[in-house]
Amino acid sequence: MISGNNSTESDSEHIQISQLNKLIFETTLIPSYIYILLLMIIGIPGNALVCYIYQIKIRNRQLSTNIFILALSWFDLVNCVVTLPIEIKFLTNLIMFDQPILCKLSRFLTFFCNNASSVILLTIAIDRLNAFLSGPVRRRLKPNTAKIIVVIAIFISAAVSWPMIIFFGTFTFPLDNGGTGKSCLIVNKYVKSKQTIVFTILLLSLHVIFDLTFFIIYSIIGKRICYDSGLIALHSIENDRGGCSPVIKIRKQSDSSNGDAYLTRDMSRSRSTSPYVLELNCISKECESNVGIPSNRDSLELSKLMTESKDNSFKNSSCKTRATLCTEKVSPSSSECKIFNRRTTVNRTSFILFIVTMAYVISFMPYCVIVVIRHASKTSFYDELTNAEKAVYQIFLRSYSLSSAINPIIYSLINLSFRKKCKQTFYEFVYFFRKKPEMT
Repeated sequence: MISGNNSTESDSEHIQISQLNKLIFETTLIPSYIYILLLMIIGIPGNALVCYIYQIKIRNRQLSTNIFILALSWFDLVNCVVTLPIEIKFLTNLIMFDQPILCKLSRFLTFFCNNASSVILLTIAIDRLNAFLSGPVRRRLKPNTAKIIVVIAIFISAAVSWPMIIFFGTFTFPLDNGGTGKSCLIVNKYVKSKQTIVFTILLLSLHVIFDLTFFIIYSIIGKRICYDSGLIALHSIENDRGGCSPVIKIRKQSDSSNGDAYLTRDMSRSRSTSPYVLELNCISKECESNVGIPSNRDSLELSKLMTESKDNSFKNSSCKTRATLCTEKVSPSSSECKIFNRRTTVNRTSFILFIVTMAYVISFMPYCVIVVIRHASKTSFYDELTNAEKAVYQIFLRSYSLSSAINPIIYSLINLSFRKKCKQTFYEFVYFFRKKPEMT
């Protein structure tokens, strides 16, 4: 009889807790549920597509940058496939989540993937900086070195993230109705303990150090890109004021590595267009006397080239930029144009990776603010918030999840090559599924 009464009371308490859990979900957690669900819908197919393209479709997939992007995509895919579904389950059972294994797995994988991504993003930033400081050659990490760094990032991340397995689990707390709530948080044993405080301070300090390093490195890179772009713009402005004039120089193809070269002759292949590679620059009028004088044979073809391009290249006595001349007059075999194209590619790739890094940094800021407030508060300030404020709090607490799904969107919006590969992949899949029924 007593056992029956206890069972009835237990069932009644469970029903009350279930009703309270439903009320909490409907009043504060629906926005977070929709947010995580959207990240899953975008992140799983998006990151899978990035992995497929950078693993199979990209021609230069052994470049260090592509290796790093592929590693980032795999980490994000693991987050989207494993941790986000667990987070969905947790949101629907906020005060009834008593599955410590899933809790530990979710928190460990979240920290592991995010920490590994941080190390790789820092390596990418250093690699970009090295490329810009190495001059026209644009030195980058070798593919084997990039793969070793990815492995090192995995070990570093595991070494930093393993305490999550110990600290997180089932956290129990009293409810207003007299029952006991259970949630996926730091277990009662380690709440406000020295270990968790020291570990939290360590993680936040590393996060600040990484953010400052990102800011410094990309500031240097941005300044260098602006300098390269501004130099051409300055030349054009000076020319419009009459302060410069177009200069043409000739050098042999064997000296193509010289950055001062302006005109070369390519003897390796015959072309219907002019055999000369023409590139203009603007210098002050007092420097015009330094222009190289071509030989008699070269001067005839140079005169012909100058006559052909007079209406286009010298109209209104304005100097054209290197980019225009590379696309119109410069032979693809010219190393000067190759260097320029390499610089343009590095600049464009650096911009994409800069946006990826900034998205990663910004997505963690709300979470870091919440963590600092939660550990600094002596009382439970969460109970004093309104339902709307609690809803915002819950979204901010999961803001870092955005970094797991946003990268495919960034690649699609900025990277033209990635968009082309996506279209190509889509057409291939459509063709495959259309052809399959015919075969059967």
